Amino acid sequence: MPLIFTGVTLSACLDIQNNWPFMNTTPEMETTLQKPTLAMSPGTFIGLDQSAVRDLMGKPGAERKVSAATVWSYKTNECSIDIFFYQDLKTKTYRVLSYDAKAAKGPKDDEVIKSCIGRIREENLADRT
Repeated sequence: MPLIFTGVTLSACLDIQNNWPFMNTTPEMETTLQKPTLAMSPGTFIGLDQSAVRDLMGKPGAERKVSAATVWSYKTNECSIDIFFYQDLKTKTYRVLSYDAKAAKGPKDDEVIKSCIGRIREENLADRT
């Protein structure tokens, strides 16, 4: 008898899950319920080589030379970040030694910049697929 009771209980749980209001979403609901952008601190880049930054952020919007540095720029309407690579003389590998992150409007707010860098990353990586 307990075996039948367990089967009925599992069947009831599955029925509840299938009829749960949020389990059957419409396309309109799915666009509204998008996953949040993962914030990313610009300090994360310090010490990384170019390959690692490209893996994290995708292709930069612009690349330029400034003195001994190679600078990769990423930008949205909300913020921009310039990532400065300098060559490690022992390994001949370019690594991030500094960055310049700015909010487009208002004061330099760390949370706004972290969130914006996450959006840049998300947009660039979505372009890969």
